[in-house]
Amino acid sequence: MEGHVFLLRGDLTKLYCDAWLMPTDRKLHVMRHWRMGVPGLRSDWKPSPPTDDWLNVARRVMEVKDWPVEEPRPWLVNTGAARGSRPVAWYTEGVRQFFEAVAPSIRQRRFTQNRAKPLVAVPLVGTGAGGAHNVAGNIVSSMLPTLYEAASKWDLDIALCVKEGPAYAAAVKARKAYAEKYPETRVWPRELSEGLKAKANKLAERARKGELVLFLGAGVSAGAGLPAWEELLKGLSQIAGIFLGTEDRDDSLRSAFRKLNYLDQARLIADCFQERGLLIGEEVARIISQRRHYAVSHAALAVLPVVEVVTTNYDSLFEIASQYAQDSKPRILPYDPAAPGNRWILKLHGCVNHPEDIVLTRSDYLRYDDRRAALKGIVQALLITRHMLFVGFSMTDDNFHRIIEEVRKAVRGDGRCMHCGSLDARDLGGGQETESQEKFGTVLSAAPNSFVQRLWDKDLDWFNFSDQETSEAYRLQEVFLDYLTSVSVSGTAYLMDSRYDDILSAGECRLRKQLMNLVAQVEGDQEIRDTAAWQEFESLLQRFGKKDSL
Repeated sequence: MEGHVFLLRGDLTKLYCDAWLMPTDRKLHVMRHWRMGVPGLRSDWKPSPPTDDWLNVARRVMEVKDWPVEEPRPWLVNTGAARGSRPVAWYTEGVRQFFEAVAPSIRQRRFTQNRAKPLVAVPLVGTGAGGAHNVAGNIVSSMLPTLYEAASKWDLDIALCVKEGPAYAAAVKARKAYAEKYPETRVWPRELSEGLKAKANKLAERARKGELVLFLGAGVSAGAGLPAWEELLKGLSQIAGIFLGTEDRDDSLRSAFRKLNYLDQARLIADCFQERGLLIGEEVARIISQRRHYAVSHAALAVLPVVEVVTTNYDSLFEIASQYAQDSKPRILPYDPAAPGNRWILKLHGCVNHPEDIVLTRSDYLRYDDRRAALKGIVQALLITRHMLFVGFSMTDDNFHRIIEEVRKAVRGDGRCMHCGSLDARDLGGGQETESQEKFGTVLSAAPNSFVQRLWDKDLDWFNFSDQETSEAYRLQEVFLDYLTSVSVSGTAYLMDSRYDDILSAGECRLRKQLMNLVAQVEGDQEIRDTAAWQEFESLLQRFGKKDSL
């Protein structure tokens, strides 16, 4: 599959990528937000003195050498100009030079070791302090050809990251227009079949209607470099010293230990920690918290118009992505009270910020019903009242099996397990489908297991991105999520924002004019402006991108 251009809403400095474009000017001034909060970086950090190449006015790209090795590497690009003093082509030329410099070197030094292709992130250059603030729409349209050319030429993935809703909506619109004008470019790779697009469109319709809820598993965070269970337990066993003093029979013991169920391995490791007066949850939290960059999947899912999210993950990466994609911090259940209209995330197995609650061992699972019955009830209610989209979840979690079995009994009226060969709801209904037999949700799978799929066939729709688990299957899932968000979100958030005038269609221009005429007509009529209907109209205009008070 060829390189792809992702459109993401978020902070590119927090994206799990191999390199990113850091805007600057000829004097190497860097805005504070590009360097703020980077571990190991001094608060007064400044770029190294310019090289001879940089002093050559035609050369506008320079690698940042003195950057923490644990962080994706930025490259400085001169995109700073006085407002209106540079044509749009000048900004896109800087982006082109950036890829010419970055692409050859990135193969030798990868940060995203688990991705099939390198990932490079770029902002909407020039639209902040770079002088092109008032022509952001033109910048969006002009950057896309440069990005697609680079993705094809260098066989890499590119993430165009924008922070604001109008910019994201404008980018989605511009990509759609670009795809229609240049179909040979293949904005969406051929592997994203029409069948997959149709499935995404159905999920998008559910999301727009408020019917969709997310369930995120470890596979989502694995895309950000977090360890899988096996890797996590291996590291914990070494820290706990579970094999100390057994050097003479070390190999046989390690082999026997690996044959144990993961829950039992965790229990033995936890016992070793406890003997030393330590909590295994605290060590898990320390390991997981070392990762501070969210993955493409986190960013794409965070944009979806979904309020309720459930996860078995301990990390906070989706919370970080949501904060930037939704313009507000999500509430974390059960630790924060939910707020009407705000996204909330239910942490089923605990959180790195509350290590005492982390569910890891078999005893934790066995005590789950006693400690977290209320959380289980929330998930059951969502399964009954919403359509649940599972991403990165293996469907083998014992707690979830118990949760959904009780839902089956309540909804389908059959106390027997539907996976053991006995009567199921369809048999009781004479083979006829009824509304109550609608499947509970949809599973996106980049690691297919035909037997697991057969177990859940009567309960869940299943989308496989490959016949076998490969890094390309995970990439195709990312592309699917990019497409899903692009057809799910409102495409009108730029309508009343003058920065995006250049991408408005003729009909949108006339609509905007009529809306502004209406605003002008009631400007001095306080009686109208005090009505509830006018307050809703103001809210609508703000969703269309108008920021100033009416």
